[in-house]
Amino acid sequence: MSASPSVLCLEDYADATKRWLVELDSIALPKPEVTPLSVPASRNPQGFLSFRTLGLVKRFGTLVAVFTDGKTLKLALAGNVFDLLDGSARAYTKTLFPFAKSFTLEQNGKVAFRCSYWFAERDDLWPENDIFPLVARLTAEEKAKSRFMLVWNDRAAGQDVTRPELLNKLDLLQ
Repeated sequence: MSASPSVLCLEDYADATKRWLVELDSIALPKPEVTPLSVPASRNPQGFLSFRTLGLVKRFGTLVAVFTDGKTLKLALAGNVFDLLDGSARAYTKTLFPFAKSFTLEQNGKVAFRCSYWFAERDDLWPENDIFPLVARLTAEEKAKSRFMLVWNDRAAGQDVTRPELLNKLDLLQ
C-alpha cells in the first residue's frame, strides 16, 4: 500500500478530484485530524470520505469514511469505527418525505447510530452523491464488500482499475 500505517489517504465521495489525509489514530474521535492533500495525484486513496451535515432541525457535521487496508473493511462514523467484514453491522436508508432521508446503523442488532438528513438527488441515473446508500449496500451484500476491497486495494497500489483482469474478477462477483 502507498500510505503509511498511521495515515489514510481517502478520496472525497462528492468530488473525486479531492483527496484527504486522515490520521488513523484520530479517526475514531468525534473530530478526526483531516488535512486536504495539496497534490491529490501524489497519493493513492484507500477508500472514500464524506463530510456530512446531519439533522433536519438541529444540524451537526460529521465525517463518514469507508476504507480498506487490504485485510479489513472499516466504516468511521461520528467518532466510532465499525468492522464491516465481521457481519455484525447492518445499515439502512429510508426516505422520510421529499428531500429528507434517515440512516440507521445497527451493531449486533442494536442501534449504534441513527440520523435524519436533508438530501436532494440531482441525477436519477447516478443518485449516489450520498455515501449512506453505499454503506447500506456494503453491510448487506458480501459481493459489494469484495468488489469494494478489490477496487480500492488496486487503487491504493496504484494499479489501473479498468484493466481486463480486474474487470473479469468484478464480473465474477455479480
